[in-house]
Amino acid sequence: MMDDTSLVQGLARDLDGSFELVDALGALPNRYKAAVVLRHVQGLSYAEAAEVLDQPIGTTKSDVHRGVRLLRERLEAELLVEARNF
Repeated sequence: MMDDTSLVQGLARDLDGSFELVDALGALPNRYKAAVVLRHVQGLSYAEAAEVLDQPIGTTKSDVHRGVRLLRERLEAELLVEARNF
């Protein structure tokens, strides 16, 4: 099973650029966007991200997981549309 960081990096690579990833990140609800950016873009640990967000570590892990899931769903859907139009 692929970890969240590898998944986000793989989706960005598959999309041949980061415009789609930036758009997808921008569309996330703020709580998920903040958690994903702190964890996967800035590279903070869950504990560090939780401290920045002033919330429990379990909540931060949940927010990161949900944010990555929403990103995956949106980006995979975009890849399918692009593949059908190719």
